[in-house]
Amino acid sequence: MNIQFSINLPDALSDQAKELEHSIKLFADQKVQEALEHENKHIPTQTKPSKWARLAERIENDPDLANPEFQKAWGKMREDMQEFREGFRFEHDLADEKA
Repeated sequence: MNIQFSINLPDALSDQAKELEHSIKLFADQKVQEALEHENKHIPTQTKPSKWARLAERIENDPDLANPEFQKAWGKMREDMQEFREGFRFEHDLADEKA
């Protein structure tokens, strides 16, 4: 299967490029090959789950998290965090509000 790319060049360059058509094709082939090799080097091979995957699995399988008292405490903590976030101000923010 062949893929074709079109490149729009100014007239002056396109006339010169016609003379170098074979060299340009070889250059493009080489650059595409290099890009593919570069991409393949940066694809991580995971031999073990990521930290986030392990944490999610731990949370999912932890029987204590299904405990209603834990759920109630977690809900209260989330409410407290939200309240803190909404009411939080830096000292310079307070000075600006007073002015």
